[in-house]
Amino acid sequence: MTQLLKLLQRHKKTLKSLSLLMLTLITSGCINTGAFRSDYSSICPYHGKNACATSGMTKSAATSTSANTTYQLHFVEFDDQGAVYSAANKKTVMNQLRSLTHSNQPTLLVTYIHGWNHNADGDDEDGDIIKLRQVLSRLAKENPGQQVVGVYLGWHGRRFPWYLNHLLTFWDRKQTAHQVGRNGMITTLLELEDIVKHQSPNNTMVTIGHSFGGAALFSSIQSILAERYIQSRPFNTTKAVAGFGDLVVLINPAFEAMLYHSLYDLAQDECRAYPANQPPRLMLLSAAEDWAVRWTFPIGRIPNVLFETHEKTTAKYCRPFNSKATNNQANHHLVKEWRADMTGIGHYDAYVTHFLNRIDNCQYSELKSQAMPVETMNTITQNESTIVGPCLKLTSKNRVQRNNPYMNIFTEDGIMEGHNDIWQPELMDFIFRAIDSRAKATVK
Repeated sequence: MTQLLKLLQRHKKTLKSLSLLMLTLITSGCINTGAFRSDYSSICPYHGKNACATSGMTKSAATSTSANTTYQLHFVEFDDQGAVYSAANKKTVMNQLRSLTHSNQPTLLVTYIHGWNHNADGDDEDGDIIKLRQVLSRLAKENPGQQVVGVYLGWHGRRFPWYLNHLLTFWDRKQTAHQVGRNGMITTLLELEDIVKHQSPNNTMVTIGHSFGGAALFSSIQSILAERYIQSRPFNTTKAVAGFGDLVVLINPAFEAMLYHSLYDLAQDECRAYPANQPPRLMLLSAAEDWAVRWTFPIGRIPNVLFETHEKTTAKYCRPFNSKATNNQANHHLVKEWRADMTGIGHYDAYVTHFLNRIDNCQYSELKSQAMPVETMNTITQNESTIVGPCLKLTSKNRVQRNNPYMNIFTEDGIMEGHNDIWQPELMDFIFRAIDSRAKATVK
């Protein structure tokens, strides 16, 4: 018995960790594995945090008679296989959106897919839901002529408490994100696009995915983007490229760079020029300070990479800004597939097309206090270097043709201060400034 006690004492820390793990697994049955939102009987007025905790359709209460900050936010949730929890509830949401788009007032739809460690929980309300509401409120204030609507596509990005979720669920939740994207999410997104974009050309649709939510979104629309690229831009032409909705944005996307190769290669075909009115269709934004994708993600990918075969391929570079090269000249960057297969897309330099930096000695907070209207700021262009906001500069890496519709942007200077710091006002400014008159134009 004495020897046993000594053995237990020696391994006290290990046993403590194992006990905590076992306790978590045993009690995991108490964690919600179903839908968080169950009440779709009416639209719930939202007055503050944790309000409308089980409601699948919500609307903000007007806070001021002098400023319109009202919006609607609705929820559609998916199980781990990608099926919606309730087809009837989803239909109720879609019918509500149809009723809005049938009005004479244009609709601005923001669809958001959350990432790892998040879900559609309303009690306590998930942090991403709170932040999305703030963005929708701001958009409503800055776009008084439009109906602002959000759709939150929920899946189980968090299974355990956050301190264990990082340790236990990387492979499981990554696989689930791709599964959800390939299954029910793709049909839901196409329905949303049909409702919003086919009712009126004045409606606007922005779709945003974060982290593993970006992986789910990319799994959903990758083949759609490729198909529409080929259909709208036949071989040997320089026509504009159609996309999904008006713009798809992936913020700190957590999927391997190798998955992006074929779409990047398609957009670089023959280094054909893009028309001046070509809007961005896909925008990837990754942070230098994102330790989760930059460091943790490659470690998590090691088991997959070890048991797969990899070759070498190339990423084609076009040189539109180099005075010593013509638009048709290109070179090739060697891509080691094993490295691209374990590195997050935003952190594999071969596919990065732009840098987003702060302008020296510029204080966004001071400019924000001046209430500068969005329409007076520069819209997003893809020149070699362009001022794209009060304090932001977009610089091309001189690898793709001007106005290439797919932009893989690496952000620096603390524009995003980590993996989850995605709701900064100046970053939101940048995203929504990309939805200008060019982006709303229908590609013929």
